[in-house]
Amino acid sequence: MSQRSGEEYKVMIERHQTPVEDPRSVPTSHLSELDERVSGSGTAGLLFATGSFRSAQNMAQTTLSLLGVSLGFNGASIGALAAGSNLIAVLTMLLVTAHLATSSAQRAVFVGLLFMTASLVSFLAPSPVMLLVGSLLLGIAGGLVLPSAATAIGNLASSGGERSRASRGRALA
Repeated sequence: MSQRSGEEYKVMIERHQTPVEDPRSVPTSHLSELDERVSGSGTAGLLFATGSFRSAQNMAQTTLSLLGVSLGFNGASIGALAAGSNLIAVLTMLLVTAHLATSSAQRAVFVGLLFMTASLVSFLAPSPVMLLVGSLLLGIAGGLVLPSAATAIGNLASSGGERSRASRGRALA
């Protein structure tokens, strides 16, 4: 096995070649393909929206519990409210998101983000009714965004030519 200098590796990387001697290395051609798919196809915006949504969802679920305590709900009521929100998310996934066309997935992500925003706004008016409304909106948002984002990202990543499961997996990894 021959030793390569740092300059030789740099030239190989620029040419998108991987030295044969190192079986642990990742071919840079795969990395550049993934980078082109992510940055060139609008996927970066979806990835950012999905990450932002997940952060806001965690915040909203925490706020739901804290607001329930401040409104005098007992632990069982707060748990039922949170479970109800998750049940609404599952029902939304099964009854709505599962029946959407692949081309509608990106639009569903942004509609879900609107529902998330409405949920957070509803928490600003602390009342039992608004807490219930906010938890319902939170569930609908969760059922729309996460499955639709996975579909849209996979669709955009594989639209650059090869429509294989492997290219979708790389984009979602």
